[in-house]
Amino acid sequence: MRVLAPLLAFCASSLAAAAVDTVALLVLHAATGTLLGSVIGARLLSAGVNFAINRNLVFPGRSTTGPRVGRSAARYAALATTLLAVNYLLLAALTGLGVALLPAKIATETALSLLSFQVQRRFVFADPAGRVDPARTAPRARERRTVGR
Repeated sequence: MRVLAPLLAFCASSLAAAAVDTVALLVLHAATGTLLGSVIGARLLSAGVNFAINRNLVFPGRSTTGPRVGRSAARYAALATTLLAVNYLLLAALTGLGVALLPAKIATETALSLLSFQVQRRFVFADPAGRVDPARTAPRARERRTVGR
């Protein structure tokens, strides 16, 4: 459970952000008719939601105060910008091939979600000193470290 809990929490966070992103994309695209502006607007809204949830619930204790929040926010912004570019290129390619916007969006987000999890876990919300949060370490691993002290 300790191994799956962060991944399940990330999936729940991603689904919430994806719902916000998808609804915003569809509304903005219907209102403007422009794909690029709609993708950017939707992503700005959903990225704020996703960062807050991930920082506080998915990767707690890794970067919650002081300069670490700013560092994590900057790293998240770099990741979000990269994912936005890839997302747009994939959406444009799929819709250009005749795939409807909603199925294209679902396929694109699915393809990018595991990459996003790994980058956030290892880079965005990583402990700068490389320490592991003891609350997330398996009990046996803690016992092995304390034996012989």
